[in-house]
Amino acid sequence: MRIAIVTGGSKGLGSALCTQLSNQGFLVIEFSRSAPHAYSFHLDLAQPEAARKSTQLSLQSIDPKKCNELLLINNAGTLTPIGPIWQKSPVDVVANLNTNFTAAILVISEVMRHFRDAPCRKLIVNVTSGAAIKGYAGWSLYCAAKAAMEGFVRALAAEEQHQDQPFVCVSIDPGVIDTEMQALIRATSVADFPDVERFTKRKQDGGLSSPESVAAAIIKLMALDLKAGGRYDAEA
Repeated sequence: MRIAIVTGGSKGLGSALCTQLSNQGFLVIEFSRSAPHAYSFHLDLAQPEAARKSTQLSLQSIDPKKCNELLLINNAGTLTPIGPIWQKSPVDVVANLNTNFTAAILVISEVMRHFRDAPCRKLIVNVTSGAAIKGYAGWSLYCAAKAAMEGFVRALAAEEQHQDQPFVCVSIDPGVIDTEMQALIRATSVADFPDVERFTKRKQDGGLSSPESVAAAIIKLMALDLKAGGRYDAEA
């Protein structure tokens, strides 16, 4: 049994990944708030402990010993709130960090516990962003969480080197994709996001990749012998 677990697979890149992996014979488990697919489970990453429990419950019926390959793709993420951090409410700040960082780690940890002793290839992919290595005005929370997740993946990869049945942990940058997140960016005011005109021009110039092409590139990349802790670019 080949298993693919995808967070944020209700739309965009995540949905394309789910569809293509399902077509390749994977048993797909998708986590999102809307849970639109037959293989979806409701999970709100803004509520970390509830997300952890939902992950645990969703895996109870799966026997790790029957798993021949495991893919865990941490794809879910949110840009909101966009704008100067001092203008944002504490509730919105915490919700962003919970979604992009805290809950992501709890979900990953729960999956690792369940499949700890599974004697198969186990790959954890953190879908990252250029925002992890470059600061953008208005994206302070998103940049911070993406950078933190890359640090987490590198440390996790180092920890796994000491395990008998290790997980391989990597980060993959999908590039700039034509998704609802990009539409949200273009709809943001210059006051909240000074670089908005550059992103608008990229859309006008056809500089955005489709979710389907990027998903195919990521799946092709995941099939390779990846170096634990590495950061890779998906070339659509």
